[in-house]
Amino acid sequence: MTRFGSVIGACAAIFVPAVAWAQTATSEQAAPAEAPPADEGGEIIVTGSRIDRNFDTPTPTLTVTAEDLSVGARPNVAAALNDLPQFRATTSAQTTGTNTGAGNAPVDLRGLGINRTLVLVDGRRIVSDNDLNTIPNVMIRSAQVVTGGASAAWGSGAVAGVVNIGIDEKFSGLQLGAEAGVSTYGDAAAHRFEGKAGFGFAEGRGHFVIGGEYFNSDGIVPKTARKDIGRWASFAGAMTPDVGFSTSAYGGLITSGVLKGKAFNPDGSLRDFDYGRVAGGYMTGGEGPSNDDLSPLMTPQRRYSALGRLTYDITPSIKVTAELRHSRMYNNYIWFGDHVQGTATSGILIQSSNAFLPAAVRTALANAGQTSFYMGRFNSDLSYPTIDFERKVTQGTLALDGNIGSRSALERLLQPWRVSE
Repeated sequence: MTRFGSVIGACAAIFVPAVAWAQTATSEQAAPAEAPPADEGGEIIVTGSRIDRNFDTPTPTLTVTAEDLSVGARPNVAAALNDLPQFRATTSAQTTGTNTGAGNAPVDLRGLGINRTLVLVDGRRIVSDNDLNTIPNVMIRSAQVVTGGASAAWGSGAVAGVVNIGIDEKFSGLQLGAEAGVSTYGDAAAHRFEGKAGFGFAEGRGHFVIGGEYFNSDGIVPKTARKDIGRWASFAGAMTPDVGFSTSAYGGLITSGVLKGKAFNPDGSLRDFDYGRVAGGYMTGGEGPSNDDLSPLMTPQRRYSALGRLTYDITPSIKVTAELRHSRMYNNYIWFGDHVQGTATSGILIQSSNAFLPAAVRTALANAGQTSFYMGRFNSDLSYPTIDFERKVTQGTLALDGNIGSRSALERLLQPWRVSE
């Protein structure tokens, strides 16, 4: 924007006198004796310039206050920012229910990917892959968002933009909070406890603040708990409800030979498998099983985080900052099962000599001259896999901020963020 304004201002400065000269020359040719005085022109205002005027930010900045972030009792700052049109909810508890990224809360500006959005804490880079769950919500004073021009100062990691989190480092006193809630469907129960405390010392030259939070959410398990979401999938070119596998069944589905289309009951006997409407390896209706019957719609998560910061003004122009931040995300919940899909030539190969086959099944195979068959199986009754994950982040920061003349040396180089009070 600054460069565009500079070009417009320069063009205006050149173009206006040229027009005035052309008009004067034409008048002199028509009536030399009565030529009007040359128009000296009015004041020209340059709306943009490359000259550094000590701006706090070189690009438009959106500031979101702590009060704005608290609206709606969001589980984290990322969820609150995702309400803004600049962000896309790429990774959340709703989108990471079945992978090891469960519980992350990064931000994604412009939908370009979380690795192209840079997160800073008071202008400093943080570890934890852009995860805002590592910062206690109660310690956040504001969030500033820039979606353009940031990569010039911060590199390719800021192509989409920068989110700068401001910490309430001047808080004094004690603040405690608690909240709990449940969805209108009676699920997704969650509760949070948070608090912070701060005090000044050395006649106001130093300040210490510390805060933390604990959050626990039951999530929504399984996906079929919401009838309009679970078992919906793209089927035969359209989004269709009640979609399941057509190549496996609870207990096992025979997919080859004379017994093809028979499924095993818990006692080992056979039944006719209800296929419903089949398209490829899936079907709608019938008794086809689905991972949605077991896997989570919204990830259960537990986490705690804490942050302590000490600031001290050595001189009016030099400040030292020491900070320690720690967080832990952990949980254990059901995951996708390790199922086997059967076809006429693949799956679980069962020999007719298998000791667990009922006599009626062995007889049917012998009568057909077959010695084996393939089977697909939905293994929900076996040792079903779970995600038992833990993610810890600990970061220590020691910073020295100083001024050279009227401006800091770092500001001269990078024009860093200044978080509004």
